[in-house]
Amino acid sequence: MRRFLLVLLVLVVGGACAPEVQQDVSLSANLEERRMGFDALCQHLKFEAIDRIVYPGQQPPAGHLHDHYGTLAEPDATVSQMQQSTSACNRPEDTAGYWVTAVMKPDGTPVPATAMKAYYRTAVPASKVKPIPLGLMIVAGNHAATAANPQPTSVVHWDCKNEVTGEVTGPWVEPHQCESTDAKPRLKIVFPQCWDGKRLDSPDHKAHTAYPKRVNGVYKCPSTHLVAITRIGLQFNYPAEGQPGWTDMNKVTFSAGGRFSGHADFWNTWRVTGENGFNSLHTRCLNEGTYCGLGNQPR
Repeated sequence: MRRFLLVLLVLVVGGACAPEVQQDVSLSANLEERRMGFDALCQHLKFEAIDRIVYPGQQPPAGHLHDHYGTLAEPDATVSQMQQSTSACNRPEDTAGYWVTAVMKPDGTPVPATAMKAYYRTAVPASKVKPIPLGLMIVAGNHAATAANPQPTSVVHWDCKNEVTGEVTGPWVEPHQCESTDAKPRLKIVFPQCWDGKRLDSPDHKAHTAYPKRVNGVYKCPSTHLVAITRIGLQFNYPAEGQPGWTDMNKVTFSAGGRFSGHADFWNTWRVTGENGFNSLHTRCLNEGTYCGLGNQPR
């Protein structure tokens, strides 16, 4: 009987402690992410069926509508032309091209996001991370994903953030109508952080990069893609219910087809040099383990 009670006590205590341990791990990860890196807030440019990465110099097929941010990457744009452009981001040095598959209303009109934020972070230990090479092209997400084969939420997901309480609910694998009228729907897409060290693009626009794997509690790049580079994540905010531009997220689809095909493109054409060029921000705000947020200086 004494042995039975001891076993029962261990099970009860163990079960009670498990959620707290998991919560601490998640909290630590979130705090670590806030402690290092930098962000960029970019304005919507236009909806247009152009794709400098997948269809360079060409007109994409019908339905290939993208929502463009930062600096517009025309089909024949060069890195030099992008760097000489005026950025629509809060950081003038951020002349990179960002675009995402458009979210569409049932009547076929696109839904503009109210804001797009680019997060420059790392999952791999910061001391091992190098700046994203100039000219690198990356596509994140799967345009062919379906309800039967959805994307992992670690790569593409939707959530809701309550603008009054700050509470975040989710994630979901498809667009989700927030339960509260104070909450805004958000689409988040995380790009791969590991590079093969050679190619700035590949035939499928993905094979030259890879996601890190967690090994013994530490994220590491695979042997095929040993170079860890700055990790970029994009967040697109959509209007809360009742706000201008609002639409029912339970009824929208992506321009790529269906409700599960979210994906985004990134072309690194940042201005590299100078105090607030990409390489300096990478060193000051990520390698040195601090956080610059939307401003240029650590805080």
